[in-house]
Amino acid sequence: MRRYLERYCDDAETVTRLLDDLQSRGWLSESRLADQVIRSRRARASAGRIRHEMARRGISDDVIAQSTAGLDGGDLDCALALWRNRFRAPPTERLQHERQLRFLLNRGFSLAIALKVLRAAGANEE
Repeated sequence: MRRYLERYCDDAETVTRLLDDLQSRGWLSESRLADQVIRSRRARASAGRIRHEMARRGISDDVIAQSTAGLDGGDLDCALALWRNRFRAPPTERLQHERQLRFLLNRGFSLAIALKVLRAAGANEE
């Protein structure tokens, strides 16, 4: 928020006072921002990718750790739902397998999770 406001105001002290005032009123909150990032990204990204997004936005490490506790456990379900929504059918040839694997890896899922999803998709078809 600071970087955004500093583009429109040359006085850093004014920006600091404004941010302090907004935070004291409860209108700015790192924990609410963290919750919003989780809600908006969870259906499309891994827990690691969400943590990276939060860090990029400047959320403190303590808030990131607290808000994403337990999020790793749902990575397999999230990846499987994402894969089903995108592909709906298991790969039948090597190029399709690599494409689907790359899709999951690019969303931040680990190789182990991506391979489990593809194995589960193949087992469900049989």
